[in-house]
Amino acid sequence: MTNTDQMTNKIKVTFFSQILMLSIFITSCNGQTKTGQENVAEIKASFTEPARPQGEIIIDTSRQTKLDFSKIAGNFDKVYSNVHNGFQDKAGNIWFSTTGAGAIRFDGKFFNHITTIDKSNNNSITPLLEDKQGNIWFASADGIYRYDGKIFTNIPTESANNTLQTSTLNTSTKKNSISVISAMQDKKGNIWFGTETSGVYRYDGQNLTNFLSQKNVINSGGLRLNTITSILEDKKGNIWFASWNNEGLCCYDGKSITNYTPKNGLGDDMIYSIFEDEIGNIWIGSRNQGVWGYDGKSFTNISGLTDLKDETIYSIKQDSNRNFWFATQSKGVWKYDGKTFTNFTTKDGLHNNSVFCIVPEKNGNLWFGSRGMGLSIYDGKIFTDLTKN
Repeated sequence: MTNTDQMTNKIKVTFFSQILMLSIFITSCNGQTKTGQENVAEIKASFTEPARPQGEIIIDTSRQTKLDFSKIAGNFDKVYSNVHNGFQDKAGNIWFSTTGAGAIRFDGKFFNHITTIDKSNNNSITPLLEDKQGNIWFASADGIYRYDGKIFTNIPTESANNTLQTSTLNTSTKKNSISVISAMQDKKGNIWFGTETSGVYRYDGQNLTNFLSQKNVINSGGLRLNTITSILEDKKGNIWFASWNNEGLCCYDGKSITNYTPKNGLGDDMIYSIFEDEIGNIWIGSRNQGVWGYDGKSFTNISGLTDLKDETIYSIKQDSNRNFWFATQSKGVWKYDGKTFTNFTTKDGLHNNSVFCIVPEKNGNLWFGSRGMGLSIYDGKIFTDLTKN
């Protein structure tokens, strides 16, 4: 073993010693993982087909066992477009968004397409999150919408204090609409929205306001918080922002906002994904410096000398066995058990080696959204490609 290897291992031991002990304890207590098949009937029973609103949005009532984009209108390329984010709601439905082909919902057995076409023929609708009341929040070319299973409510973005308007979803372009690319609901119920070019917005249930425009927020570094690809609230109540616009990893402690870049020991100033583990460590996916960890005091290069060291990390998640999973730009997905990295690619059954999102399912399965409109599921043993060619 070289001196570099020894140094890397020593650094990792500092960051992961507590993780490994906790993981062993939790795994031993969990016992056998349920398959989740016994819950399918319950999920199906609680799943109701939403009404089709008047207007340009269509929640397709046709059901597919595999994703079929052949009948979806819009500007998208079957080779280079992607399935780029997702989550599972409380009822067990899994939601995904695509590049140009609308959104997807999986009810435990079948897929439904959710589509809308704006004037530029851009089929853009992105499911962002499920809130504490069970509403699903969407972003579109027309702004922000809340869906309660029956109607869509538009959250106006033209003014910070506009009254909410209940309406069907359409995508006629508004002059002051914002392009939302990430969202998170905090413990107090506020919903935070990260945008591509307009900063961060916070919605308190009544008003949508630009976060940095508030007088009580100290921003001594003059941060703009543009192109925020991921938002996280940690166990202490701090709000973290991943900046894809050279502002690194940003943190709001309730009073002031600061950022971390290579000047502070973080390997990159462009961050795409962030994740907090059970003991409060922050895991960071960078542009071309792989995975990093932050324990509240210092940054650790998790990727070390592996092939992840120069990769873009689009998503970081944990499975039911407390393994960490990393989705990469060009090298498939990686599993990390605290000691060993394992790489999975198209040779193992992934649809594409460019993977944008990871969605852990309640039954232990992992879903992977990739380039080429790909969606794959991993049951712990094999990958299944769910995209119809």
